[in-house]
Parts: sequence; C-alpha cells; structure tokens
Amino acid sequence: FIPKMVRVEGWAGAELDHLVFVSKTTTNKYGRQGGNAKPHFKLKKGEYITIVLHKTRNSYIGSGIKFTTSLGREILIAGSNFNSASTSNEYAAKPGYEIIGLNMSGSRCNGIVQVKMEEKEVQVDDLKVETIHVEGERKEDDYPREVKVAMAKQKSA
Repeated sequence: FIPKMVRVEGWAGAELDHLVFVSKTTTNKYGRQGGNAKPHFKLKKGEYITIVLHKTRNSYIGSGIKFTTSLGREILIAGSNFNSASTSNEYAAKPGYEIIGLNMSGSRCNGIVQVKMEEKEVQVDDLKVETIHVEGERKEDDYPREVKVAMAKQKSA
C-alpha cells in the first residue's frame, strides 16, 4: 500500500492551538495560529497514521493529540494542560485505510477522516532456480555436462 500522508505539524501553549495534516495531495488545517511550534513529525516511507487519541478542553482545539503509526511510533503534539484533560476520544482507521484528518466541532474531535490506501503492483523479475533432487546414489553419467566438467576439474586438482 502507498500512504498519502507526509507529515503533521502542530502549535501549542497551554492548549493545542493549531494542527496541520500534510498529504501528497491536500493540506487539512485545524484551529488558529498561535502557540509555540511543536516538533513536526514526518512519516517514514510506508508509514501511516492508524490511531488518533484526542484530549478535549472547552477551548482551542483541545489539550493535545497523540498519533500512533503503522510502525508503532507514538507522536504527541500537545499543550502543557494535556495530562490534566479528563475527556479523551480515540479513533482507529479501518484496515487498509489511513487517517488524513479530523472531524472537529469546536474543541471536540468527533471522528477521523480516513482514506483507502493506494495499492501498488510490484514487478518481480523472473528468477530461474534449478534444484537437483538426489534419491539414492547417482552415477557420474547421470549428471549434466557442466557438472561432469566441474567434477573432472576437481578430481585433477
């Protein structure tokens, strides 16, 4: 599968002020400018967001958000009040889907925006593999010419 998400950016002070989901084709923004820039996280090749945990407050866009990725990484973008927020909502993408945004209503997350990941065909070159199965003893005459030549060289060495 080919994930669409590239990175998530966030800004927070005491609460989560602003969040940006950047994909290969769209940018989804939530909240308003403000707060301090938090370390943005870039998804690794083939990695995608599978779970979102959002902590709600009565202001801004909540206290913070924690993402879990397909590689098991947990990324937190949060304000200093994150641990004191009592209400949290967790949403998971369906198998074969990735999270590319949120359904926000004020400071409350009511769900996720998820899309089915693109499938990519992988071309594998044809490989020729020969296996010689030996049942019982073989006579030298039973081997292919190349093997006979190698055996003769080994005997003369």
